[in-house]
Amino acid sequence: MKAEKTARTLVFIFAMAMTAYHLVYVQWMIQVQARHLVTHLGFSLVLVYLSASEQSKKALWRYSLFVLALISLATSAYEELFYQELIRRTWFNTSVDMVVGVLLIILSLEAARRSFGILIPAMALLVVLYPFIGHHLPEPLYCTAYSLKRTISNLSLTFRTGLHDVALSASANYIFLFIVFGGVLQAVGATKFFLELAKLIGSKFKGGPGIMAVVSSAGVGSITGSVVANMTITGSFTIPLMKQVGYRPEQAGAIEGAASNGGQILPPVMGITAFAMAGVTGIPYIKICAMAVIPALLYFLNTGIYVQLQAVRQNISFAGEKPNYRELLFTAPVILIPFVVIVALLEKGYSVM
Repeated sequence: MKAEKTARTLVFIFAMAMTAYHLVYVQWMIQVQARHLVTHLGFSLVLVYLSASEQSKKALWRYSLFVLALISLATSAYEELFYQELIRRTWFNTSVDMVVGVLLIILSLEAARRSFGILIPAMALLVVLYPFIGHHLPEPLYCTAYSLKRTISNLSLTFRTGLHDVALSASANYIFLFIVFGGVLQAVGATKFFLELAKLIGSKFKGGPGIMAVVSSAGVGSITGSVVANMTITGSFTIPLMKQVGYRPEQAGAIEGAASNGGQILPPVMGITAFAMAGVTGIPYIKICAMAVIPALLYFLNTGIYVQLQAVRQNISFAGEKPNYRELLFTAPVILIPFVVIVALLEKGYSVM
């Protein structure tokens, strides 16, 4: 219990430190972009492993994950402290550099697996390992390959490619800031607002709780950009209610899952998608958001139509879940004004930072 409490305290301290650092960085660029990415990656890895340590039920796993958090901190600190030296000896790294590089790669792959499942790290490994096989293959599968040492250097020690490429830049400069924004919105009642709004709209349709799931997932997903967070927040309320009025359990879960997935394509946050597209293509983020609105609304419209048709087909009746109008009235300005301000400023050409 004491170890769990210590891990929880450390998660809080590092999360607050990471937030404070990023909020300072958007006003004063206290270090160059490459070192900023190193700091962001270090914070992220430490928090992933500390959070996993806090949630682990077995003492051995808890302490092992805590050790991984310490190694993450040490490797990131090494890159920060020896940044200039690492730049000067690009592709001619020392043995210690190589060990740090390998550790960062392994820690990042494991952190990705813990956060997103096996698919993303498996794809990354496939891309990295392919050249070592590809230069033995005939055309059109043939490709050139660097040495193992140079590959490790490219992936983790050059500060331009591999771990420090477009995805990390998008995470550090855009996604994390929107996560903070979404966290603040949730703390001041955004979730309650969207759930009450869903009750208001759902009570007008035969599909009732299913429509509520679609509306609430659209609202919550637009500020979290995370399927898991969306399902956790809205599913705990909508799935039991759907089952209660007659939807089959697997149907209720599928409706909530489909609705929660849509949150990733609904502006402004949209997970990593919009920021990665902006970074790779050079198209302004606000333009990508504008182009995403109609497909996202069509997605939720189709999901809502399916829910309504299923309700009619199964003759599901819903007496209605009365919304809390006072809650809606008092939280609406707090939720809607920041959205309007952010969209207006982005439209005027301001960066996310």
